[in-house]
Amino acid sequence: MKAQEFKDVANYLRSLNNVEFQEGKERTAISRFYYYIFLRLRNEIIFNLDTRDVIKKLLSSSKAHSLVRRYIKEVARASRSLVGMYYSHIRDISDIEGFLYQLHDKRKIADYDIDYAISSEELETVIQLVQEIEQRLSVFESTLRALNNERRLPEIKRLTKDRDS
Repeated sequence: MKAQEFKDVANYLRSLNNVEFQEGKERTAISRFYYYIFLRLRNEIIFNLDTRDVIKKLLSSSKAHSLVRRYIKEVARASRSLVGMYYSHIRDISDIEGFLYQLHDKRKIADYDIDYAISSEELETVIQLVQEIEQRLSVFESTLRALNNERRLPEIKRLTKDRDS
């Protein structure tokens, strides 16, 4: 299964015009948009360029969501030493981490906080965050490729140090 299918399902739910299950559709769409971008980052970019077995194991563990964000943060940190790296690219990678954190938070609310009323504006914010990340994916991918070529991928010890959830 490709990550794109999650996005397609979310967009399909948005296209349904019945209001009978409006909040349920919006909650489900928020969750599907999050998993689309999470899996695109992890499975289609990170796992394709960083083929270390330990990375696949760590980023598939119960702490995968926080570790993917930490991995992105470490890519931004490591990229500072790349020759010809623009500050704006480092900022783009850091932005991905921040946007992914916001999306994760919104996904958790949509999935678990049934007392919180989800609005269509909330869904539009999620869509905007997804688009912000999508606009930066090529910078992240090319930076990770450059780090891989120079054998400077994120260090395992930096990913596992003081893990958060």
